[in-house]
Amino acid sequence: MIRVSRHTTTGRILCSQGGALPDEATMKANALSAFPDVPGEEIEVVDLTDEEFAAALAAQNAPTLEQARAAKLAAIQAEKNRARDGGVVVDGVRYDTDAGAILMYVSFLAQIDADPAYSTAWKASTGADGLGVWVDMDAALFALVRPAVDAHISACFAWQAAREAEVAAAQTIAEVEAVSAEYGG
Repeated sequence: MIRVSRHTTTGRILCSQGGALPDEATMKANALSAFPDVPGEEIEVVDLTDEEFAAALAAQNAPTLEQARAAKLAAIQAEKNRARDGGVVVDGVRYDTDAGAILMYVSFLAQIDADPAYSTAWKASTGADGLGVWVDMDAALFALVRPAVDAHISACFAWQAAREAEVAAAQTIAEVEAVSAEYGG
């Protein structure tokens, strides 16, 4: 058996004692010293079984709907970033799609706009061996890579928008938790 002092309105446990159970006055005094902002008339002292006590603690430690939404949105954002930066495969070669790669694609676009015959050795991605996958990037190859990169990034953001809409529509913590934060694109 566990004796607890709890707030009568919220059910929040303010103080608990196992073993030799103190009297009600001692429990209230302990709660008032720990939580001086809680009026004494809002404190009740009750005896709970171990199971009731565990349930009461779990209930007061459970996230609010807004906390569950914030956590899910953060997980969705992180997964979108992971997927977006994961690259895209064009003709069997993985091309990087992280922020640095996008900047290099923009730079390359400026080069071929100025000189359509421009070509350069291009590290498409790091590759499984860690050494990298090298291609000869020219306007023809870029014409294949660019739309694939654009489509990949657009798909990642569309996935994120859809998941965020599901989170916004969720009315319960269980509904929020049911929203997948795993990219399947």
